[in-house]
Amino acid sequence: MIRAMKSRFRGARLLCAALLVSGVFGVGLAGAQEELSEKEKIAALPEHWRVWFEEEVPYLITDREKRVFLNLTSETQRTAFADAFWRKRDHNPSTPENEFKIEHYERLDYVNNWFGRSTFREGWQTDRGRYYILLGAPRSIQNYEARDEIYPTELWFYNNSELKRFGLPAFFYLLFWRRHGVGELQLYDPISDGPTALLTGYQPERRDFRDEVERAYEILYEFDPEIANAAMSFRTDEQDITRFQAVPFGSLSLLGDIHEVPFRGLDDSYADRLDFERGAIEADYLFTYVPGYGAVAVLPGPENASFLHWVVQVDAQHTAFIRNEDRATYDTSFIGTVEAVLRDDPEQVVTEFRKESFVSLTDEQARGTLQRPFSWSGVLPLIPGDHTIRIVLRNRACGSRDEEDCAKSYTLIETDVSVPPRDGAPRLSDLVLGRRIEAGPAQYRPFRIGFSGVVPNPQAVYTIGDNFVAALAPESAPDGASVRFRIVSREPLTDGDVIYTSDQPAEPDAATGLVALDFSLLDIGAGRYELQAELLDRAGGTLSSRRAEFSVSPRGDLLEAGFHGTMLPFGPENPGFTSLALAEQLMALERTEEARPVIERAVQMAPRLGRARELLARLEIAEGNPARVVELLEPVYREVQDRYDLLRVLGEAYFHLARYEEAEELLARAILLENPDTQSLNLLGLARFQVSDFEGAREVFQRSLALDAEQPQVEEALTRVTEAERGAQSREERRNR
Repeated sequence: MIRAMKSRFRGARLLCAALLVSGVFGVGLAGAQEELSEKEKIAALPEHWRVWFEEEVPYLITDREKRVFLNLTSETQRTAFADAFWRKRDHNPSTPENEFKIEHYERLDYVNNWFGRSTFREGWQTDRGRYYILLGAPRSIQNYEARDEIYPTELWFYNNSELKRFGLPAFFYLLFWRRHGVGELQLYDPISDGPTALLTGYQPERRDFRDEVERAYEILYEFDPEIANAAMSFRTDEQDITRFQAVPFGSLSLLGDIHEVPFRGLDDSYADRLDFERGAIEADYLFTYVPGYGAVAVLPGPENASFLHWVVQVDAQHTAFIRNEDRATYDTSFIGTVEAVLRDDPEQVVTEFRKESFVSLTDEQARGTLQRPFSWSGVLPLIPGDHTIRIVLRNRACGSRDEEDCAKSYTLIETDVSVPPRDGAPRLSDLVLGRRIEAGPAQYRPFRIGFSGVVPNPQAVYTIGDNFVAALAPESAPDGASVRFRIVSREPLTDGDVIYTSDQPAEPDAATGLVALDFSLLDIGAGRYELQAELLDRAGGTLSSRRAEFSVSPRGDLLEAGFHGTMLPFGPENPGFTSLALAEQLMALERTEEARPVIERAVQMAPRLGRARELLARLEIAEGNPARVVELLEPVYREVQDRYDLLRVLGEAYFHLARYEEAEELLARAILLENPDTQSLNLLGLARFQVSDFEGAREVFQRSLALDAEQPQVEEALTRVTEAERGAQSREERRNR
């Protein structure tokens, strides 16, 4: 069935080692870092990061972010974290500036300049500094420093409707005072301090606490009504006569809400993705995850193979474009990576594919596209077995060549798929739900076979007015078989009720290879449903079944993707390419016996497909058939002369056929294209020895020993080189005499 899911994460592993920055993650250091106490971790930070953590963002950072930040081990990680930290707090990401960050540092500068003057502490450490950073400037400040009636006091009054979005009242007080007239101004507590504490020389006259509070309130009220009211409660809506009958806890609740202001509506889950990102995402994409939706399905395709069809969709607000004023276009790029690993051995990569696509939209195109989701899809063949699929879609938009001027993000889709064997057993393919499209020419493309196809909705949510299609491919269905479609309610009150049933012959459409159910969602209404499909034999027995859940929304304004792009490793309709891809997957799993007939089929179908010939030649050289290798690769070599694998294998074949000069030429060129291994160097050394290039042989043998000193056969070869060189010199001397 088609699988629709939000992004989820698994244990980290190397997605594509070539993409990662070597040494940037320091995984071993991270393990040691986990064992330190928080105090030790802070002390171990570079000074500028300690200042950032302890002095610049202590009131903004969540506990989760603290934990993750203190376990980072490199400048690259911390810089990426800080970028994500501010980006998550940017209330207006459509502007180039981060207004929240700018405002925060303006507040920080203000409190450090003004609130630390009368104390030994920095301004941000004082009570006034903390609340100024959290709330900004109050509407008014009344200061009572040199008054006989009360200790030095400062009253802040907030009147800001914008604070309502943080769950705060529009009007409230904050009161600061010097306890007993000494020290710095501290936050007054209406509950633990009480109005009597504000009065200088106050002598209690009554035993009843409530009477004393009321008396102190009256004295303060004569001095200043606002001071009196704030002394009872910071909330202006608690100003009534009941204040003397019970302790007003509104101030306590208000202060708690103020402390939560930086975290209201904040999603800090990005921080927990570090463990995954350390192994699967390039360093410059750290902490840039955005939510996305995806779906996959396994469907039959060319060359009797099964194909993985995938789609990933990202909402418009998570997609970045750069305006190119010179060309009057909106530009961006998307980089897709698809990886399949064995489900029971996640370290074993079956196949991986990466492609970058550039998108440039004119003003007219942008008007209908930039406010709608972006969708990318692809298709690739996959050998039978149980696999875990990981799809990473990166978005990158750069205003210049400066990396700091680039907006970057990624989304990840991960799911398990099972690819059935091509054994002739009757079965149904995965279900694909969506809307039908008619397009040409006839090609095998994502969710499209021949002239027709389906555009799946990765969220599996449709509107009542949609024309809905469910499609699948019956395989090896017996004569007289049929496909039964049923739509079943999954609403709590009607769970299990069959809403719709349709039986169709199991004969796939000649143009598409699919059996499809076209259905108007007007007939079932809003709700949650499950579509069931069964392959039935002539007698009505079930041979195979599939299920997929979907929802129907009463809203008619659900946004469909405004842009559909494809990323393909090759055109599956091209003969031989599919067989080659399957053979490479089998070779990756070291299943060479199964791979050989598949490679031979690829060569037979596409004699000019050089990569297939190279793969077959690798098997032939391993089995000791150098003449067959030459037969396979010489036609390719006449066309392409700068591919390492080609030069390496053909050079080895020439060596075994005693064509040493040709072997030396190809192997010498091969090691210039890639960093060679010891086997390639040793083979080149032997070829040079055979053509009496003793100096050249010694040079590559020594390079080989530098890579691996434990090679006694190479040490022996160097001795033979020295002996042969001396013998040649002796013969030369005798000739000269």
